[in-house]
Amino acid sequence: MKLKKAKDGGCGTAATFVILCLLCCPALARKPTSTGASSAAVLLSSDSRDTERTVDESISNDTSSEPARPDYNSETPVVWLKESGIPITVECLIAFCWIGMVASMPLIVLVLEGGSVTRTQIVTFTVMWLVLAGGVVLFHKVLLFQSSHFLHQRSLTLVECVYLMSQILTTVGYGDITPSTQRSQAVVAVYVIFSLVIIANVASEAANAIERRTANLAEELRKQIQTNIIERLSQTMTSNETSEETAATNENKGELRSTHTLHRRHTVRWASRIDLPPLPWTRLLRSFLVYLLFCVMGCVFYVNYPGENKTLLDGVYMSVITLSTVGFGAVTPATEGGKVFGCFWMFFGSAALFKLVGDFMALVVMMKQREMWNAEEEMKKGIERIEQLPSTLSAHEFMKFSLVQRGIMKEKDVSMLDRAFLNLNPAADGTISKEDARKFLDL
Repeated sequence: MKLKKAKDGGCGTAATFVILCLLCCPALARKPTSTGASSAAVLLSSDSRDTERTVDESISNDTSSEPARPDYNSETPVVWLKESGIPITVECLIAFCWIGMVASMPLIVLVLEGGSVTRTQIVTFTVMWLVLAGGVVLFHKVLLFQSSHFLHQRSLTLVECVYLMSQILTTVGYGDITPSTQRSQAVVAVYVIFSLVIIANVASEAANAIERRTANLAEELRKQIQTNIIERLSQTMTSNETSEETAATNENKGELRSTHTLHRRHTVRWASRIDLPPLPWTRLLRSFLVYLLFCVMGCVFYVNYPGENKTLLDGVYMSVITLSTVGFGAVTPATEGGKVFGCFWMFFGSAALFKLVGDFMALVVMMKQREMWNAEEEMKKGIERIEQLPSTLSAHEFMKFSLVQRGIMKEKDVSMLDRAFLNLNPAADGTISKEDARKFLDL
């Protein structure tokens, strides 16, 4: 029985060995670059500095003997060292410039739009400085992070702090740097919420500026169209009067035509000659070119910068995915210079995208405004209002006619005010008391 068990155990061991060999055959058939990756993976569990140096030397030796290839999988990681190659003074300057740029965006938007800086804006500016600077301190000194580019868990350099915060604020979120411990994850989650609330102030100011611009364009369009209506209406009424005189002169010859037919012909002639203001295609095209410029800038930089090793298709893909704030993270910066460039490129590129969307919204609003105006219908209403006027007008009737004719108020609103005045029981001389007027204003 013991011999039989031994034989069975030997057969099982042999079968297991054969199965393991079959499973290892595809791995052995891979390129020899897996040797460097396997050695790095083994040393990922080590926390000593001596081991980190040994891994850096082994990876540099392995990669120096083989041609570089644009592979961003975990099998061929690009190692980011714990200490940045950039001097600490330059790192501090980069972080200071980035924080100042982001925090001052609401003030810049207000100045460009001609608004005034209020005390609330100054307080918000100060709070944004504190939140962003506090995030740099947390990421650089307190929290631990992990990445496919790290040999072990560690805090971030100043450049990496700004790089990660740019991803948070623009909602790009590559995912190439993530918190490693539960405490770090909790703190980063809370910080992301506060950061988005703060950056929402920047988006709010930009959205308000776009809304004001859109409203101004729509109001300008309405005024221009209304001016055209008044001018054409005046010309049409003058032509109608001349046509009626001509019709009266030719009455004895049997060539009398109805006034309604004349009105219709002049209305159609006026409708065909109306000159609507142009749509803001130029502004939209300019915004699109600015956004395209940022895409081209990112593509050119990451394709040609030493150490990035990205192909042209990689550069185009990375630029479009990043500046659309999708941020899949398949292609990301691999060098210190790439991270520094990405900090500012992501922010300004996302702002260019936001402006492009805003200008497109303004164009759509103006197109809808143009479609709302029916030239022939407006002409008919104007003629009807003029024909309904009495031979003599009082100041009150002239005021009502002017408000409606110039599009300041609608006819139903003017009629509502008349009814409200009558409900206040005016005196025999047509006046009401101050108290009655105040009661109406309270309503």
